[in-house]
Amino acid sequence: EYGDPPPPLGSEPRGTIFLNLAWLRTAALALRRLISRGTLARVALAQRLGIPPSAATQRQHGIDCACYYTENLFVRSPVEGHFCFEGRTAFERRERPLLESLSFEARDELLSMLEAEAARRRGIVPAAAARKARVAAEYSPLHPELWTLCERWLHRDFVALVEQARAGELRRPPQLAPGIYTLPVFSELFCRLLTEELAHFGASGLPVGQPNSMNRHGALLDELGLSAGLLDPLLSDWLRPLCAALPPLAAAGGASIDHHKAFVVAYRLGEDESLSMHVDNAEVTLNVN
Repeated sequence: EYGDPPPPLGSEPRGTIFLNLAWLRTAALALRRLISRGTLARVALAQRLGIPPSAATQRQHGIDCACYYTENLFVRSPVEGHFCFEGRTAFERRERPLLESLSFEARDELLSMLEAEAARRRGIVPAAAARKARVAAEYSPLHPELWTLCERWLHRDFVALVEQARAGELRRPPQLAPGIYTLPVFSELFCRLLTEELAHFGASGLPVGQPNSMNRHGALLDELGLSAGLLDPLLSDWLRPLCAALPPLAAAGGASIDHHKAFVVAYRLGEDESLSMHVDNAEVTLNVN
């Protein structure tokens, strides 16, 4: 499965070192996939036994409050909006005027949609862990270099801004409104390679998680394994110093941000066509267009 082992040291001709490194990379990939299959098996067993995820595991998915499971559940039909949902009985009591304004069919549809969203949230942590383990075990990246952050993935103007922030000499980027800035972040090369990678992943047939409660189509980048080498250092080494140097963002907690939820969304006719009004559950939001 791993290919031929490397020859004894000193016996290889010039250039053989590249073959040896390739063998080691193949072995490392096989080991990673073996570990991922073990993780997948553990997740499946926990689901069958009904073992809830630990608080630490929930925090890794951005869930730091039990209110996540009952507050701000979004539905599009038959009434578009965010609702508190603690079960049918409580909802029928709290939202009686709304329900009485709907037809029987619409009332049942609304309750069914809310129950489905509540169930999705309750199962979101083990489902995400299972998808991530399967992707790690089965997915072969088109551009594996994307999994490691380097400066060529960042726009040169963004690099200059962060360097100024680190030195305490930041010239603030254009501000569209209080606390809302416009600035380049990624290089054109990174954007092109990431777009190609996402298309490649989409064609793989592997399962993909719903980006958030409002967008059904897209991908969660953590499930592709991009957190450790790309997103975590982007947050700690680049975004946090910049946020700390911008007073409105620092005041909102940007100077100490330590968690991210990174995703891409896709809009097309007949699927997700728009995004309703909402408030992000985050100290800082970075939108990349």
